[in-house]
Amino acid sequence: MAVTKSWAVKDVFDGLVQSQPWFRHFMQRCGRDAYPELWSDHLSSLYCAFKNGCCIEIHLSDKFEPFAILLVMHPDKGKLHRLDHDQIAGVADAVAEFRAKFGITGFHYTSFAERMETEQFVNGGGAARKSKAHSAHFHLKIRIKKEVYVGRLPVFAALKYDEIEECVEPVQYNANRETVTWEVVHTVLKMEADQLVAIRKGGSAQP
Repeated sequence: MAVTKSWAVKDVFDGLVQSQPWFRHFMQRCGRDAYPELWSDHLSSLYCAFKNGCCIEIHLSDKFEPFAILLVMHPDKGKLHRLDHDQIAGVADAVAEFRAKFGITGFHYTSFAERMETEQFVNGGGAARKSKAHSAHFHLKIRIKKEVYVGRLPVFAALKYDEIEECVEPVQYNANRETVTWEVVHTVLKMEADQLVAIRKGGSAQP
């Protein structure tokens, strides 16, 4: 007869991580002794795959905009700040696979330099952390068809996303955000990877 182990709530997080170490990058503890939960981002995940030693995950944006967000997670470091050439190759594969399944109409990428500038500004007291423009971690915004976005989030179908976009100016702005091609993004990523190679050769610390 099978025996089911009875876990104390405080042990569930450690148990999940021991079972699958990658879980540590997808979960959060909700208060002392609270049951661990998936980060809310991953509840709208459309794609997740292992590429060149990293996990690449793509989820729908929660900013009322027809975009998906691509993240790259390292088994030890978690969300990466910048990518090397092997990791960029993994992202290129993931983008191609995602494009084939869902379609892509463009990309919006905030460079490593801009993200670090924002982080330094916030750390220096220039703005509240909760109000900063974007995450310091690498993230690639992928423009998807509106019908895919609404179709995967039925709440927007029920609440008539088209009407929200039409009458709420910030939503309209986000929905019409300027995008570029993958080739443009790929060029910037490779340039950032070259800079990372130079930093590593020089023995400098890197985020």
